[in-house]
Amino acid sequence: MALAAVSVLALGGTAHAANDLIDGGQIKDGTVTTAKLRPGSVGPERLKDGAVTLRTLAPGVRAALGGSTGAGTAGATGPTGTVGATGGTGATGSAGATGPSGQAGASGATGATGVSGVTGPAGVSGATGMQGVTGPTGAAGVVPTYTAGGSLIAGAHAVTGTATIVNGGPASVTFSGSAAFSSVSSYTCTVASETFPPDFWVNPISANTIDFFSSTATTLTVYYTCIGN
Repeated sequence: MALAAVSVLALGGTAHAANDLIDGGQIKDGTVTTAKLRPGSVGPERLKDGAVTLRTLAPGVRAALGGSTGAGTAGATGPTGTVGATGGTGATGSAGATGPSGQAGASGATGATGVSGVTGPAGVSGATGMQGVTGPTGAAGVVPTYTAGGSLIAGAHAVTGTATIVNGGPASVTFSGSAAFSSVSSYTCTVASETFPPDFWVNPISANTIDFFSSTATTLTVYYTCIGN
């Protein structure tokens, strides 16, 4: 029989002194068996209460006693132990598969118009084009004629030319076609000569005739311009 604790152990007689006592904590489990104990050396008075139970008896002893191993009541759950230290960081896992593409986002608002760029340099002048065809001759122009007060004389026209005065004249000039005026009082004439001092005058005769005179007997050429309507 194995013992949980031994207060006094006599091995090989009573020769050991009292100061040589050992306790059960100094004996290796299985070192002291029933065969090594002297009969009557371990009595009930030397066993601690509860030190010997059916579980601690050898199977043969339990069978001889006719008892069975009783099931003891489960003891109370012990207190929760302290949390252990945090373990080291695990190795990085492999990359997961690429997820599906997300839907296209809504179009953003149109940005503000940018500032106009600087004007570029002028390009090289192109080659001169070919001369165009000469257009038809336009209608004869009309010199507008005004009064001294700035009023336009409607339908006015001008007639210009030369006349030669021989032996004092007269030298007559006739206005024909579009050169004729409407009346003798509807036009005036200006006369010039290359002689100085001038010695001539003009006399309107009708709407289409004027006469030039000179006080000298020499031949004299005069230049005239008549304007009216």
